[in-house]
Amino acid sequence: MSDDEKSLVVSGAGAAGISAAITAAQMGCPVLLVEKSQNEGGTVTKSLIHTLGGIFDSSGEFINNGITKELAERLLGAESFTKKRQIGRTWTLQCAPDIYGKVVKNWINELPQIKLMLNSFISAVEADKGSVKSVTVTGDKTAVINITDLIDATGKGETIRLINPDLVINNEPKASAGLIFILRGVDPDALSFPNNVKYLHHIRSEVKKGALPPALAGTWFDQGVYEGECYVKITVDADTAKTSSGFTDKLRDDLISCLRALPAFSKAVIYKTGAQGLRDSGRTAGEYSLSYEDVINARKFQDAACRCAWPVEFWDNENGVALEYLRENDYYEIPLRSLKVRSLENVWTAGKCFSADYRARSSARVAGCCWAMGEAVAKAVCKR
Repeated sequence: MSDDEKSLVVSGAGAAGISAAITAAQMGCPVLLVEKSQNEGGTVTKSLIHTLGGIFDSSGEFINNGITKELAERLLGAESFTKKRQIGRTWTLQCAPDIYGKVVKNWINELPQIKLMLNSFISAVEADKGSVKSVTVTGDKTAVINITDLIDATGKGETIRLINPDLVINNEPKASAGLIFILRGVDPDALSFPNNVKYLHHIRSEVKKGALPPALAGTWFDQGVYEGECYVKITVDADTAKTSSGFTDKLRDDLISCLRALPAFSKAVIYKTGAQGLRDSGRTAGEYSLSYEDVINARKFQDAACRCAWPVEFWDNENGVALEYLRENDYYEIPLRSLKVRSLENVWTAGKCFSADYRARSSARVAGCCWAMGEAVAKAVCKR
């Protein structure tokens, strides 16, 4: 990529960013993919998400074709333990986060049109008359990159804030944050219904007795990808999670001590602890804001970017998770206007910070839907 060459710049190498970069590269567009951490993969790999939502409809069929379907096929082909799994009234793709990380890394490496810059971030944006001209990328070195278009897939609107902080809105209720850790060496029978419910009741009983902190009342756990593996999720206040990593570490350690007193968990060991996952970090001001009413009424749009049928899934620190399902065998659409940043000619967003109210985002922020959003934005950009 020469100094004078213009490229599509994608900020953030999570689900939406990787999807946008791969789609654009497959269409022949040069792409600079910028990621501030040392690995691509985003929330799935960093926060340890092992059940990928938004890939299938309520019948277990692919809800979007294109890159999201190809992702599922690549994951299914990468390891025999990856499988389609029904959880309640939803269908997910169960996959080890490590396998997901390897698959997306290899996929990016297949495409020479993508230049990936890890441990780097966009530190400045030059805009003029409603159009972004260049971005400054800071990493091992600092470089000014001329751009055709900019896609903010950071999940927080980090790059858009550099243009105009008023374009990222933070005045809505925030979902609670989550900390996931993986235990291995657990009795497999403890993770199947109804035994899993029995152990969750035990945790809540210990909270009521004062043996465990109140913050552990919303603890959830699920069977893992491999036998004897358990994914444990602790729900915490989002602001507390951002300011105090020690707080969540202590919650984890208290919970493990409680579980190890039970025969089914007596040999459990921590395999891995994820980064704290923030579900809400503001929303972008787009040309259209997807509403809760659009979602729950399964609204369709002429400029549809993708389909989604995941339930409205809002995690509250005090009351736990509230689920509201769409009509059976139906779906809503996300309009492309919700991915186009207001008042800026060549700036887009994809992923959980797209333009929507907080309840709509609580449905659309799942991995499969973010992959579909990234693909839609890249196609819109590269077809112009």
